[in-house]
This record gives sequence, C-alpha cells and structure tokens, in this order.
Amino acid sequence: MSGINQYYFLEKKRRGRSIANESPIADVLNQFLKKCHIDYNPYEDKVIALFKEMVGTMIEKFITDIRMNGMILNVKVSLPTIKAELMMVRDAMRDNINRKLGKEVLKSIIIK
Repeated sequence: MSGINQYYFLEKKRRGRSIANESPIADVLNQFLKKCHIDYNPYEDKVIALFKEMVGTMIEKFITDIRMNGMILNVKVSLPTIKAELMMVRDAMRDNINRKLGKEVLKSIIIK
C-alpha cells in the first residue's frame, strides 16, 4: 500500500463505524444557528408580507417601522387613529396570520 492509502486505512480502522445520523437539513441548520446564537426566523418575511396585505395599501402608508422580534410582531404607526383601529383587530389578525401559515408563528402583535 502507498503512504496515503495506508494512512486512510489505519485512520478508518481506528475510528470504527460512522456514527453519523441522518437529519433533515432544516433541523441541522436550526441547530447550527442556535449554537452560534444567531436569531433567525424563516417566517419573518412571510409574516410581514401577510400583515401588509391584511392592512392594505392605505394603512401601510402610515406604518413607519415593522419588524419581528422572536414570535412578536412590532409595528410603529404614525397616526393615532390608525393605531387605535389596529389595536382593536390585532388579535384577529394574529390568528389569521397563524392560520394562513399553518402553525403558530406569532404570539402577539404590538402596535406603537
């Protein structure tokens, strides 16, 4: 045997059988992100798009900032009257977004 093949054979013999488990790529990626302390929500863009779709283009003009922090959607509105309207329907909107996505992605919507 040549040097490289002999080394590979000895290394494989020393390690024994492989203990690798098969996992879906999404699980592996989530484990990696948690280990690196990176907070990434794959549903963030979908939730924001659904929220904007629900409120419509007229109300969307008065939204100054919208971002998702964990399972909470934070929305900043520039007009107090629109803020009051959104406060009344936020629970229904949360339930509607969760139903459209098929799982509980949002726990609450905070309107500021």
